[in-house]
Amino acid sequence: MKALDVLKEIGTWGLHREANQAFLLGIAGDPEEADRARQTALGPTPTPEQIGDADPYLLLLYPPFTEQDRLRLARCDIVASVKNGPGITECRPAEVALLSRPEDLVHEVLERKPWLGLALARRLPGFRDTVAERLIQDISRINAEFAILAGIPSAVPWLVPYVPVMTAADWLVLTKNQAFLVLRLAAAYGQAFHPLGRYRELLGVVGGAVGWRALARRVAGMVPGAVGLGIKATVAFTATYITGRAAQHYFRLGRQPDPEEMRTLRQEAELRARSAVAQILARLRARKPEE
Repeated sequence: MKALDVLKEIGTWGLHREANQAFLLGIAGDPEEADRARQTALGPTPTPEQIGDADPYLLLLYPPFTEQDRLRLARCDIVASVKNGPGITECRPAEVALLSRPEDLVHEVLERKPWLGLALARRLPGFRDTVAERLIQDISRINAEFAILAGIPSAVPWLVPYVPVMTAADWLVLTKNQAFLVLRLAAAYGQAFHPLGRYRELLGVVGGAVGWRALARRVAGMVPGAVGLGIKATVAFTATYITGRAAQHYFRLGRQPDPEEMRTLRQEAELRARSAVAQILARLRARKPEE
């Protein structure tokens, strides 16, 4: 399948809906602590434009609350209460996250509203790095798991004739996942995420996937059984992780990683891949066949 064919397979309607979800994040408590929590949401060095874009999605209030304040807090999707600001629960917001420190805002909100992660990152710069790192880790693990499952038929004699078709299909799935990861990272960092707007970056993903796939098949083909599956999974995780981290670097800093930074990314990817694949294989071995 050609690169253009892969890109045509990428639909962004669901991504557009996810990235542009409406939300209202409330922050309430002691003025100094609440202000620090707001700064955590905005990031260390927000631009005036980013602050303006974030304003419709942030509500900052200090106790004691007026009746109007209570009504506004009740409309929030989640309220972060710094050191259990008095009167928060009486306002009946959809959910309350009690923070012991203002710096815990991002983690606590994402733990309670993970489906809002992309929208939070797109509007609030302080969420971006954490959301991006979670996306990269999750998609890398998903691709590693898929590589193992896709490789199992090669070990089953009666399925061997179908393996070429399956390997072509697994390449398509893994590549689409990587390309979609790049688009999600673009959305998280507040940038355009339509495939046509990111055509150059996506072509790099598709081209790189061909090389990674060839390497995985060549190396894994020399090693039978679970070890070969582990190698394929490690390559899938590593390729996806490097793709994601390089894209994150580009969207975050506006430039490609230099050679030294790429070496660091590869080392980081290899360490994470070994740990993740070991966990996946251990979990598969621990499963008992149904009686």
